[in-house]
Amino acid sequence: SGSSSSSSSMIKETRWQPHQRRQQSSSSSSRKGTNQLLQESKSAEEALEALEMVNKDHRLSSINIVTCIHTIAKTSPMFLHDTHTYRIQRQFGRLISHLEDISKDLDARGLASAIWAFGRLDVLSTHSSNEAKSGYVRIKPKLLAEYLYLAHGKLSEAHPQSMANILWSMVRLRLRSEVDLLKEIEKNLVLRRNTTNAHSLSNMLWSFASLRFRLEHSSMSLIEEAGLQILDEYNPQDISNTLWAFVKLQHRPSLQFHQKMQKVTLNKITTFKAPQSIASMLWSLAKLESRKRAGEDSSAVAVAVAVAGGFVDDNDDNNYHNIISSSSLSSSSSSSSSLAPPEPRLLDALEKATLKHVGKFNAQAVSNTLWAFASIRHKPCDKLIKALQLKAIALSNTCTPQGTANILWSLTQLGEKPMDVFLEDLESTIEHQNCYRFSSQAISIILWSYAKLSINPSSAMQKALEARIAHSSHEFTAQSVANCLWALSKFKKHPQGRVMKALKEQIVRKHNLLNLQGTVNALWALSRFAQHPVGRLTRAVTFSISRQHASSSEVGGSGSSSSSSSMIKETRWQPHQRRQQSSSSSSRKGTNQLLQESKSAEEALEALEMVNKDHRLSSINIVTCIHTIAKTSPMFLHDTHTYRIQRQFGRLISHLEDISKDLDARGLASAIWAFGRLDVLSTHSSNEAKSGYVRIKPKLLAEYLYLAHGKLSEAHPQSMANILWSMVRLRLRSEVDLLKEIEKNLVLRRNTTNAHSLSNMLWSFASLRFRLEHSSMSLIEEAGLQILDEYNPQDISNTLWAFVKLQHRPSLQFHQKMQKVTLNKITTFKAPQSIASMLWSLAKLESRKRAGEDSSAVAVAVAVAGGFVDDNDDNNYHNIISSSSLSSSSSSSSSLAPPEPRLLDALEKATLKHVGKFNAQAVSNTLWAFASIRHKPCDKLIKALQLKAIALSNTCTPQGTANILWSLTQLGEKPMDVFLEDLESTIEHQNCYRFSSQAISIILWSYAKLSINPSSAMQKALEARIAHSSHEFTAQSVANCLWALSKFKKHPQGRVMKALKEQIVRKHNLLNLQGTVNALWALSRFAQHPVGRLTRAVTFSISRQHASSSEVGGSGSSSSS
Repeated sequence: SGSSSSSSSMIKETRWQPHQRRQQSSSSSSRKGTNQLLQESKSAEEALEALEMVNKDHRLSSINIVTCIHTIAKTSPMFLHDTHTYRIQRQFGRLISHLEDISKDLDARGLASAIWAFGRLDVLSTHSSNEAKSGYVRIKPKLLAEYLYLAHGKLSEAHPQSMANILWSMVRLRLRSEVDLLKEIEKNLVLRRNTTNAHSLSNMLWSFASLRFRLEHSSMSLIEEAGLQILDEYNPQDISNTLWAFVKLQHRPSLQFHQKMQKVTLNKITTFKAPQSIASMLWSLAKLESRKRAGEDSSAVAVAVAVAGGFVDDNDDNNYHNIISSSSLSSSSSSSSSLAPPEPRLLDALEKATLKHVGKFNAQAVSNTLWAFASIRHKPCDKLIKALQLKAIALSNTCTPQGTANILWSLTQLGEKPMDVFLEDLESTIEHQNCYRFSSQAISIILWSYAKLSINPSSAMQKALEARIAHSSHEFTAQSVANCLWALSKFKKHPQGRVMKALKEQIVRKHNLLNLQGTVNALWALSRFAQHPVGRLTRAVTFSISRQHASSSEVGGSGSSSSSSSMIKETRWQPHQRRQQSSSSSSRKGTNQLLQESKSAEEALEALEMVNKDHRLSSINIVTCIHTIAKTSPMFLHDTHTYRIQRQFGRLISHLEDISKDLDARGLASAIWAFGRLDVLSTHSSNEAKSGYVRIKPKLLAEYLYLAHGKLSEAHPQSMANILWSMVRLRLRSEVDLLKEIEKNLVLRRNTTNAHSLSNMLWSFASLRFRLEHSSMSLIEEAGLQILDEYNPQDISNTLWAFVKLQHRPSLQFHQKMQKVTLNKITTFKAPQSIASMLWSLAKLESRKRAGEDSSAVAVAVAVAGGFVDDNDDNNYHNIISSSSLSSSSSSSSSLAPPEPRLLDALEKATLKHVGKFNAQAVSNTLWAFASIRHKPCDKLIKALQLKAIALSNTCTPQGTANILWSLTQLGEKPMDVFLEDLESTIEHQNCYRFSSQAISIILWSYAKLSINPSSAMQKALEARIAHSSHEFTAQSVANCLWALSKFKKHPQGRVMKALKEQIVRKHNLLNLQGTVNALWALSRFAQHPVGRLTRAVTFSISRQHASSSEVGGSGSSSSS
């Protein structure tokens, strides 16, 4: 009873006492002024209580009501959107209703305060159905119009701060049509510019710019002059707002203002707090620094004429770039700038500030910052560029198409190749989403950047972009058309005919808008496509060149024309010289050696031609040539620029049928390996028929496999490994007889097989899902144990992965020696994915078997089912679960010891070193492995893996995403907000049915375990998925879903509960005791104790598990529970 009385006394003390508070407010109101009391309130509730106190002592004045509304807007701007403050909202609604009666009693300051509060609370009604349902307090447009009208009439009395408040609210409420009021504010601002402080001045300029209201030039000059006098008083946000407004209002400040502004910014750079303001300032500086080109060098005309006439080698890119650079298309000597570029000291300071705050940037800030640095021609440090790229990748879902294109353009201008993840994300967006979201300018920028970076887009991406150009070519400017043509000419794959037709049509229509750079680019591209201008196109280009020749002659003179024309002639590549070299070398080397030493498909085919002249070709020569081509140029068949070589290769392939019976086992294996490496198996699809790629018929491959089958007894182990690898590549899982024969021969020659071949064959068997006999696996493992010291890291990784996939548990001796060898060779790991594969395999092999569960948990299940446990007390639940030892360590047995701590630490360091090259699956597998082994890596590695997961979110499978979330939860790490936002966005806006039932269960369990409440939209989507496909969920998944839903604030819908309970009834015999406890606990939380069939199902489950646990643990544990 002692503790009870003390706790009850604490309850009385901790409860909020409104009466005491009212008395305190009443006593304080006598000491303070009425308005001061309202202004000092710290929440909406306090302000309304204070107003009530004032109302009791005095009659409320109009200024009291406005002050209260202003204080509420200042302290609790979001309270109207909080459903838990419904009572306060009703009080506020009654207060708002008095505004119509008091409007004419207010002075300019009171009107401005009320208007500012309307904007801050965003309470303007638009009569939408959503607003009507929401129950939020709204004001009618008529009331706002009345307040604006009255404010208009009293502007001459208004303080500059009041005018700034009115303008800010107009921006917030999107009132751009109030032109008369804006003109009146402009007039009054000019009159009182010298009495306006820095903050108000900058805010008003920002508001005018946001409302897109252009001030008179004279007004802007006077305001700038006033700002110059008080520039030292500007804080960083004021400077940023002022510069941004100057750009948007198209006002170029004086040199004096610009220089002083830079000096003030440099002094106050360390006080920047708003990350977006840094980006805004950089963007504004870049815009103001834009230089005007006075003219272009006339020597470029010579280039244009040369290209048009075909005098320049249209295949020589170096020649083109030399001429372009020499012709000075945008000569620096002819440029003039209204404003000097920003000081280097200021740019360095802004760079440091950006690096400090980049983590808080939004997508637009990232895009603007990179664009600004590129436009100012200031390359920031590598660390900042990398940080901005990572942030762009993380925010890819919120970045606009134009923003993405600007980031790509900026990186290209800065000479930085974008990260692969960024490019993959961009290609995925264009390929799989609507390409028409990208503007014509964005399309032009993307193509230009890819060409400038010498990156070939994927076929799907290029096809999508070309379709966009062909469909909407009329939207492209003249310069964009020229850029698109130039970029397409640089890619390996030539554009479709309709694209060329559309682009040429636009050049004819818009030739008079083309500058000289555009003309040169367009002509160069046409010459690359062997499409010299004719007809209307000729006249259009001639007109463009002659017009620009006339203008450039006036600016630059004629001196440089001859120098550029002398650069046109360049030495062409001479194939004859190369053939003579090949011919002379063939006499000194053996035939096959010459073929094997070739470094490309072209060289190999030329060497074969040389051999053919001197000797008659043998079958082994043909196979060696094909093998060399596959080894050196595996992708050449997909390159449209190698069509001549492809035809030669096609003729070579046609000889394979004639020579098949002449080949020995090694020759057959080499040919089959080449088929897999080049992926030339025909599937008779229409796309392949159109593509023109060289293909072999399935009949020929079947013949080679049949012949190889008959000669396996003579084959070297390496040849067998090559055949298996090719079968994996060509997905030939149905060749069971051949696989059995290879297994038999591998067992016979296991002691003569080297480490690399042995691991490769095991990997291939596992990839083909072909289960070897247990006796075969044991013999192969024994042979591997003898040569384990010869295994390289990739071999170890492949072997362990194969053991897991083939469900073979290695011996303790093999396992321990493998760990020792791995530890010695950990520094030689080169393939990042192999580290992840090894961790995953170790985790799988270390999985422990649970022998049984402690019967004391039965008591918990019965107690929860009977309602004896407080179903709202989570601590009580967890205490019982832990005491019942649901997964008792004493009852567990492990076939293999867990990995050594030294090995795990070494693998952790290797992972940290290579994590930047991980793909999405490697990230998921690594985190899952660490969580399964119960080894928590360092914070730096966890953070790096999370960042990589965020960057690769578009390529990660739904199951992979769920596994990452589960792993972080198991490791006790809360996932980054960006990761959770991305997951919620995927579930809310995309198809939730992409996630498997297991993934849904994992996501819900993880959120509940981390005490995170999902958004309403996410929970609704997940519940719909459960209700629709509850039959897909396993018994354990159903129990996990029930448990998780019981932990969230928002209870699930009735149909979801019905579906889950139905599944428990159907699958109760598959539930383990942990699942039974979780399900019962959840039902008790929902106040839904089991009845009917559910009662019988649960009773059966508990009694069955009680019996099994008694058999394992004896009668002692039963009595103790």
